[in-house]
Amino acid sequence: MLAFRPLLPDDLVFAVGLSTEAGWNQTAQDWQRFLALEPDGCWLAEWQGEPAGTVVVCGFGDVAWIAMLLVRSTLRGLGIGRALMEHALRTARQRGARRIRLDATPLGQPLYDQLGFRGEFALSRFSGRVVITSEPTGGLGELRNLEPSDLGQLAEMDRRAHGTDRRRLLSALLAERVGYGIVSEGVLKGYCLTRSGR
Repeated sequence: MLAFRPLLPDDLVFAVGLSTEAGWNQTAQDWQRFLALEPDGCWLAEWQGEPAGTVVVCGFGDVAWIAMLLVRSTLRGLGIGRALMEHALRTARQRGARRIRLDATPLGQPLYDQLGFRGEFALSRFSGRVVITSEPTGGLGELRNLEPSDLGQLAEMDRRAHGTDRRRLLSALLAERVGYGIVSEGVLKGYCLTRSGR
């Protein structure tokens, strides 16, 4: 029997274990951020009374972002992922979302395709050690740490790039970690926010 309930702080060990099992890099801090940003949008699926999977629905204005759709590997193929996704879609629509977005991994993409999602762009992940050997900004301005006072410009630049008001998320990330910006004459020209990963 499959049931859904809100994800609670006591479930974070299970949630981190799921993302680790899937080879994703989320940490406990990431899961805590989800709970802080969207406490009534984090869900746990239980299969026969035991934790089986997760999904998160984050609202950003009229856009809902579905994330962390994960199912315990030993329980895949039972329809739990589809049920979680359908639960997330209902939740998003009930909250008035006009657009629903997500990131797809190769494992989840067939399900998202079946549900009518279409790709916007491909995502690449890189790792390595960066060594700066020349002027890092190419003369575009001063490279400096972002401050809370930069949030307005940061959120507006992000909104133009993504079509979504993600100020709450950006504020949380800025409070947790160092962000960098290129600023010229008081105007933010570009930015980078970081988070620790596993």
